[in-house]
Amino acid sequence: MKFIALIFCSISACNALSQDTIYLRNGNYIDSRVTEIGAWRMKYQLRNTGEVPPTYKIRTYDVDSIKFETGRVDDLFNVAGEKADLTLRSSIHLNVVDLATERIGLQYNFFPGKKRNFSLFVPLRVNMRWRTTQWFWAYPWIESGIGAEMYIYRHRFINFSLFAEGNYSFMQAIETIEHEGFWEETVVNRHWFGFYVGSNVKFNFSKRWGVNVGLSIGSKFSAQTPWSTGQGKGDVGIFFRF
Repeated sequence: MKFIALIFCSISACNALSQDTIYLRNGNYIDSRVTEIGAWRMKYQLRNTGEVPPTYKIRTYDVDSIKFETGRVDDLFNVAGEKADLTLRSSIHLNVVDLATERIGLQYNFFPGKKRNFSLFVPLRVNMRWRTTQWFWAYPWIESGIGAEMYIYRHRFINFSLFAEGNYSFMQAIETIEHEGFWEETVVNRHWFGFYVGSNVKFNFSKRWGVNVGLSIGSKFSAQTPWSTGQGKGDVGIFFRF
């Protein structure tokens, strides 16, 4: 009996010394014993808190990784209740609002980091009808640029992000100029440069595709005109990860 009791005490001592380490996304860590890992919640027990340690719960989304007592390390960010497949590094976006205004609007996003909480993107908008107009604020023939997007909140079905974009656009306009007492119409090329800030809400319907709703505000200016103009843009579109 003494021998059995000694073995039991030795096992208990080893269990008290061995532990898992939970590393949180905010930089903190918890020394514990992980008992359950789910898509939304994970459970753990603190060590050396009594014969029957209480069980605590934490959002799986808040956990970056777990180092088990065996030495194995599991990165939980990719399974933290996220509906989207975060192993995919690129996405393409089609703006449905642009189609309603006779434009084709596409955007390519690239996620350089492992956690996919930051992306660089390149938008491209092409007018399906290249028109010369008298209005300087009309839709340009072609528009492109570069931007950056930071994800503030990511959890399963909904993602929220903020972004900034700088772009260039080209169009032709008809200007009426007075010359020697007569009014003449001439076609001029206009090159616009703009800067916009905004936000996006993405609804993930599967691992690869979803719907994006966004709104941005900014201004643009042209070297051919002495003024700048404010502008707001809406975005309702479909995105696909690959």
